[in-house]
Amino acid sequence: MKQMMRTYKTEDGKFITTDKAKFFINKEVEKTPMFGKLTLFVCGIQDLKRTIEIANNNDIKHIYLGTGTTFLPNSDKDWDKWDEYISGLLDEDFWVTLDFDLITYGDSILECAWVEYRRFIPMMSLKASYWKQWNMSSHNATVKFDDVDFNKTNPGVWCVPLDNCINREHFSDWDKYVGDTFIE
Repeated sequence: MKQMMRTYKTEDGKFITTDKAKFFINKEVEKTPMFGKLTLFVCGIQDLKRTIEIANNNDIKHIYLGTGTTFLPNSDKDWDKWDEYISGLLDEDFWVTLDFDLITYGDSILECAWVEYRRFIPMMSLKASYWKQWNMSSHNATVKFDDVDFNKTNPGVWCVPLDNCINREHFSDWDKYVGDTFIE
């Protein structure tokens, strides 16, 4: 699993630059139901008991999984591991955000029991270059939340002007992604 090279604060106030982080702590900067809350960010799948221990030792109630595009199950065994991990955290009453590529994993996520938990936050990532440029270039740009085929799984389609989405209210600037405290 390739991760991003990032610089983190250490618990003793120094700094470390690494692409091997497993856990780090900071406030949630993305506009989710946990915005502004102290959060344990987890890269990849880690030991369930260790994750719970770190969260409890730091009085953290929100765990963000898939950090840095690290939710990458590619076999039934991987899905079973993720299911055990996420269900274990939800059963301990943590808020759990899972950041995942919607196009790749959306249908499979819906089949998981996690979506039935009140404290599960599916962070459905739609990756594309130049979102802001689309918004600035054409004030008519519209996002269409479409079905996979005509009248297949949804009651219809939803069309939203891009400028309803791409605005300050929903924006998390890259400069907010600083001050993470490296745990391990």
